[in-house]
Amino acid sequence: MEAAGVDWHHKKNKSENSWNDKYEQLIDLKNNTGTTTPPREGNKALSAWCAGQRIYYQKGNLSAERIEKLNVLDFKWEVQEELWEEKFALLTEYYKKYSTPG
Repeated sequence: MEAAGVDWHHKKNKSENSWNDKYEQLIDLKNNTGTTTPPREGNKALSAWCAGQRIYYQKGNLSAERIEKLNVLDFKWEVQEELWEEKFALLTEYYKKYSTPG
């Protein structure tokens, strides 16, 4: 492939830079909102990237270094579980506020 003009080192660096760019965006999101789960309608590219990281993780295709970097940010590997917990907390709050005894 080298003879065909394919620069694998350049492709790897480009991929690494792209990953790091999205990771930096995730850090910004965490710093600004306190979460690492971007809203789908707000930043589709970052949301898709996060979904991709979850898929790579589930399939065992995410490096230990990247897993650790994401874990440092308290990255949510199971978004459905996180959403369930949030909705349950809202329901509990509603019940405490509006339920009547007896």
